[in-house]
Amino acid sequence: MKLVLKFKQVEQLFFGIAILLCLIPIWFSGQFFITGDGPSHSYNASVLLDWLNGKHLDYYRQFYSLNNYFEPNYWTHAWLTLLQMVCTPELAEKIFLSAYVLAFGFGIRFLFRQINPAGLFLSSVGMLFCWHHLLQMGFFNYAWSIAGFFWITGYWLYIRGVFNYRIGAAMAFGWIVLYSMHPVGLAFAALAIGLSMIGEFIADFSLSGFKSAAEKLLSSSLFLAITAIPALVLTGHYLMRKEWHQGANQESFRGILDAWATLTMLITMNKEEHGIVNAVVMLVVVLVVSAVLIRIKTPKWQVHDFWLLFFLVALLIYFMQYGSRSWELLMPLRLQLFSWLAILIWSAGTIFSIKWRLIVASAAIILLSVLLASRLPAHRAASELVEEWTSVKTHIDPQSVLMVMNYNFNGTDKQGNIIGDRIWLFNHAADYIGASVPGVIMSDNYEASLRYFPLIWQNGVNLYTQTEKDGIGFENRPPRVDLLSYPKRTNGKQINYVLVLDQTEDDRQHPYGQEFMLQLNAGYTQIAASPHERAVLYKLKEKQ
Repeated sequence: MKLVLKFKQVEQLFFGIAILLCLIPIWFSGQFFITGDGPSHSYNASVLLDWLNGKHLDYYRQFYSLNNYFEPNYWTHAWLTLLQMVCTPELAEKIFLSAYVLAFGFGIRFLFRQINPAGLFLSSVGMLFCWHHLLQMGFFNYAWSIAGFFWITGYWLYIRGVFNYRIGAAMAFGWIVLYSMHPVGLAFAALAIGLSMIGEFIADFSLSGFKSAAEKLLSSSLFLAITAIPALVLTGHYLMRKEWHQGANQESFRGILDAWATLTMLITMNKEEHGIVNAVVMLVVVLVVSAVLIRIKTPKWQVHDFWLLFFLVALLIYFMQYGSRSWELLMPLRLQLFSWLAILIWSAGTIFSIKWRLIVASAAIILLSVLLASRLPAHRAASELVEEWTSVKTHIDPQSVLMVMNYNFNGTDKQGNIIGDRIWLFNHAADYIGASVPGVIMSDNYEASLRYFPLIWQNGVNLYTQTEKDGIGFENRPPRVDLLSYPKRTNGKQINYVLVLDQTEDDRQHPYGQEFMLQLNAGYTQIAASPHERAVLYKLKEKQ
């Protein structure tokens, strides 16, 4: 008993260390924690805060309108807007991401506790899945929905068939919160809970017969359906108005098979992480094989074995997502983690020896430490680059339009080394300028081009479409832009500033670059540059 209590304290310590290792990148990266789309979320939240406070409304309304629907992406924007009431945009983002780490860690721990308190040591292993490629791309809502998946599934297992109004209200609220995050987490939570009822039915059938088991299954199903009605209505409405991009993925079946087997979702920024992620795969595989060998000795069906069914269904759904069969852009990546998480969660139901638990938890801490050591220099280099890019913001007036010409989506450090060779980490980094300078319209506000974010471009002023030339725009590689015709296309609206980021001589000599520089010199004057001239700001010339 003393040994068990002592290990319990050690396990709690390991979990605390795992949480800390996942928080360190956020707070020790520098001024900014850079993700692909994160700066756009911060910018749109700042516009929403101005909108709520009635600031610059006449100007904003020339370019944006509010989305009148309750969309699945509102979780991030709501919290960033609230946090920006008391924090700078970059600090608000760090607090928000820290809350995600805590929600993820304590969520998976809560779920493990419902399955088997002796499986809590796997919480440290679970934290290896906290940071992943889509989170680094800035898909905050998707990442939060995984944490939400843990909490609502764990809560359902916690109540264990005790149904009343209070629990029903809590479940209904949980479904709506999960809807506000992302449909993927919502769908897999519904799948897990549905399969948990089948798991209980199988267990009840073996104990008390078909009739009793069926009655319990029916009452659980009715209760679950009633609590899910508001979220189901919202989801159905969302799916009916959503624009689908079926077949947008180019991966072959072999490609998504290799990606799943090597867990590429955990490679956040650089290919050098691949070897460490392979070690994570080995750890999980060895753990699961050990669980299978132990369970073979007691083959009787247990309620938590429904996670094996979840694993199979999640895997089947994942392998449907290749080529023209794919449901949506990046869908294989969005689905990859759930089957891996399923077998990890199933393993928590196995009684391992204390020695084995200590080995596994220690291995998880070592891997988290190695991943941190690999990623932190890139995070710091990313922040340094964006700090330089945004240093020119003091020269930008409120209520103005800023065109961003970014030539370096992967980013390079001071020595010229690529910061993120597996990700476009800097495609929206300049949006931190719009988040801190009031009333600025950012050209690369991609969110406003979509129909499931809070702000929508007004007709005819979208800077993506209204500055294209021959269908090629400023996010093309290399970028192309038609600056001077924007006023004609938009009934007199002006692009007041142009920010040129990391443009090289080769960029200037490219036909698109030559075309751009001719327009820039004809209509704009350089007014500022960053210390190493990696950001150069131009202002519209005054009419004579």
